[in-house]
Amino acid sequence: SAVVGTIERFHDGNQDAILELQDLATEVVGSVDVQPDLIIIPFGVAGLLPFGAARLTDGSHLVEHTTLTAASSTALAHARTTKHKPSGTIGFFHEGEPPLPLDQDRQNFEEIFPQDDNPAMITSNNRAGLRSSLQRGCEILHISCHAEYDVLNPLESYLRLEDDVYLEDVLDFENNAWLVNLAACETGLPDLTRLDAGLSFASAILAAGSAHVLSTLWPVDNRAAVAYSGILYSAIKNGSAVATAHRQAVLALARYSVRWESDPKSSDLGHPIFWAGFVHHGAPPPAQQEA
Repeated sequence: SAVVGTIERFHDGNQDAILELQDLATEVVGSVDVQPDLIIIPFGVAGLLPFGAARLTDGSHLVEHTTLTAASSTALAHARTTKHKPSGTIGFFHEGEPPLPLDQDRQNFEEIFPQDDNPAMITSNNRAGLRSSLQRGCEILHISCHAEYDVLNPLESYLRLEDDVYLEDVLDFENNAWLVNLAACETGLPDLTRLDAGLSFASAILAAGSAHVLSTLWPVDNRAAVAYSGILYSAIKNGSAVATAHRQAVLALARYSVRWESDPKSSDLGHPIFWAGFVHHGAPPPAQQEA
């Protein structure tokens, strides 16, 4: 299909392929009545499209006008029944190979969620540590690491901590954090072997008890990922709904409002490759409309 071919060209090094995905998303959204809030239930490869980057007739992006939530129908049903129980915050930060520059990401997390308020904030970066943390329960779980999604055999997809956490392992989790931020590459890819994108990191985590999952559709620039998470968490801590906080973070990147004085290339963050791949899955704000 056109979508899969475009993804393959992106992985071959053609960054303009993201603009092709944007064009495909624009074709789909052209038939949607834009509302302040929308739920998108993507079927099959449609889950690969960056709907927030879709352009409207006035040239603006859909995310500028609406708060978007993506989820399969089953995962959405799980998320809507999950209750919010504030219970602390846990972060996993694993540099891996090649090493990821996670110092700023960790620092932002510690500043927004002080350790005094979260005695178990940073934990062992392995599968046992992750399972133990989830069994204790927490409000927000942040995972920064390498990841790889196998579109033909989704159960073999993994998060690369000190030992790999496979998607199959996630399906065995008996409970989960209220919000899980998968700050790793391609954690938002759908299962291309199923029509309703029934198996992915996001749907598995929602089924295990989470109300919200933040993930990515493609390998994202680390500067953008750090900025996205910082803005997202700050907005949530200030009372914004998760879907709204996600939108604020994406718009901040899209509108060039994030700057790194030491990096003259930071203005490039306005390109969709840096912001359109971030996706919010799960529970929408009240009174959303389905598309």
